[in-house]
Amino acid sequence: MLYAVLWLACVFIAMAMADRKGHGGCAGAIFGLLLGPIGVLIVGVWPARRNRVAQEEGRTKKCPACAELVQPDAVKCRFCGTDIGPASNPPGAHYG
Repeated sequence: MLYAVLWLACVFIAMAMADRKGHGGCAGAIFGLLLGPIGVLIVGVWPARRNRVAQEEGRTKKCPACAELVQPDAVKCRFCGTDIGPASNPPGAHYG
């Protein structure tokens, strides 16, 4: 019984870690379910998705027209050419 509880804990830990790194909890849950503690270690060494982390930290903002990530000081999107205007997402601001 204790073994099953610990294995289930690995599922939830891996799921939370993967979600925090921007990979989605489902992938982490699968690794935790199939591999248990080894799955938690694998998810633990996954690199975070840089785009999501950069946007959350205010190092990028989304273009309102094409949704690509651009620099926060950009006034024109480098992907679609839309005028973005002044920085509407100042560095350090968190919108959730």
